[in-house]
Amino acid sequence: MTYEEMIEDETFIEGMQTRIISDQEMDTMYIPDVEYMNIDGISRVLQILVPRKRVMENENIH
Repeated sequence: MTYEEMIEDETFIEGMQTRIISDQEMDTMYIPDVEYMNIDGISRVLQILVPRKRVMENENIH
């Protein structure tokens, strides 16, 4: 599913709650399992949460 299709998808699951937010409100970008160290074959990973506006000032919108 493309991003454009996802935006238009109006599938609702029982018990699901939705909230419409403006482009100026904050959301969070999740970056899972970022390896920052590997010692003797033991991997250390981070779960990164990056706060951001839904539309960042430097993004081009087409």
